[in-house]
Amino acid sequence: MGVPYLRGGRDPKEGLDCVGLKIEFWRRMGFEIADPFENHCTVEGEFVEVETRKFGDSLCVDLRGDGLEEHVAVYLGMGLCIHIHLSRGVEVIPVRHLEGKIVAVMRKTEFAQAY
Repeated sequence: MGVPYLRGGRDPKEGLDCVGLKIEFWRRMGFEIADPFENHCTVEGEFVEVETRKFGDSLCVDLRGDGLEEHVAVYLGMGLCIHIHLSRGVEVIPVRHLEGKIVAVMRKTEFAQAY
């Protein structure tokens, strides 16, 4: 919390983008992942149904309404997710704010087995 948005950011001391936030989240949970700069949601696990989302799942989001994901958030459970907002930085929000915009949910298998 309190980390600002920075396009391409991978260091929480300087700023993060949504992919950097996801990498940092998993790093703090004890998992290293490759930097999927080009495609946030197809490199680290398996797709699961939106309704079956669990703690740590990547929520692939279409903010522009063009059918393509261009944002990723991490599901925290209890209807909440963490993401990074362009002006507010890292924040926890209700997933309902993204309903209708979530185009896929990706689960990192090793992470799901640990939690």
